[in-house]
Amino acid sequence: FVDPARTAKYETYVLGAEALMRVGGFDRAVGLLDKAVTHYGINASLMNLTGECYLNLGKAPEALAAFEKSLGLSPEQPQIRQKVEDLKKKTAR
Repeated sequence: FVDPARTAKYETYVLGAEALMRVGGFDRAVGLLDKAVTHYGINASLMNLTGECYLNLGKAPEALAAFEKSLGLSPEQPQIRQKVEDLKKKTAR
C-alpha cells in the first residue's frame, strides 16, 4: 500500500504497521517501521512498535534491543522500562 518509488508520510508508515500488527503481520510491520526509521529517523514510538512486533514474533533479544533504544531516546517510560526488566529476567534464564 506504499508506493516503493515514493516516500510515504510518517503517519502512513505508523498506521500501516499498526494495522498489520492487529492482524498478526508482525514481520511486515517491522519492515514498514524500518522504512519509517530510514526516511524519518529513529524515535521512541517507532522503537516501541518495533519492540512489540519482535515480542510477538518470539524474538526477545531483538525486542529488548528496540525497547532499550527507546529508553535511550526517552527515559521517562515506566511501562517500557518494566518490559525491559521483564525481558532481561526472561533472557537470563
